[in-house]
Amino acid sequence: PSQHDTSHAVADKPLPVRLIRGDVWQAFTHLNEHRKRYLDRVSGKVLHFLDTDSANVALVAEAPERFVEIPRIDAQTQLSWMQQFLAISSFPEAEATSLSQLLEQPYSSQLSVLFGRALGERQSEWKRYRAERVTEVVQSWAGEHRVALSPLFTFQFDRPAEPAETAASASAPSGQLSPREQAQKLLGMMTEQEIVSIAIPALLGCVLANSRL
Repeated sequence: PSQHDTSHAVADKPLPVRLIRGDVWQAFTHLNEHRKRYLDRVSGKVLHFLDTDSANVALVAEAPERFVEIPRIDAQTQLSWMQQFLAISSFPEAEATSLSQLLEQPYSSQLSVLFGRALGERQSEWKRYRAERVTEVVQSWAGEHRVALSPLFTFQFDRPAEPAETAASASAPSGQLSPREQAQKLLGMMTEQEIVSIAIPALLGCVLANSRL
């Protein structure tokens, strides 16, 4: 084949996307304040254990120069990223209101999953935005502690995205939904446990806040 044909064939192949290693991501984003997280400079592995694990606590204490503590990204910071994403993104008024009310709840892994589901087609935008924020934290930490960045990341090949018009034709634009329909849409995405732990407290809080009793 000619050079032109070869170039075209290469261009058609998906490009590798750099991603934070799964264990590194968990170490930075896991909310449990009783879990300790360290990077082993020798093996490059993440040590992730409860603060009651005396064996690992002793291991780290015996070789402080070998293990670098990984800071936990707190719940308020992760919630603020969701709020910032909502603020800079153009959503129809009804959808923006529903999402904003959802984010009045304390941050949790359940809330994070539900927020992603509620974004529908735009969930990929949120995932990219969140990954950028976590990457900033990882890069800052690595620079401060002289940790090589490259081993903290992995690469995967991205699949071509579904054409926008195909996805758009599958459902009506969110802006055409009434607030009640938006609420019903969100409830339909939730599990029974999520309804009990997130939706009902949120609705009850809203009713009490607006009550004059």
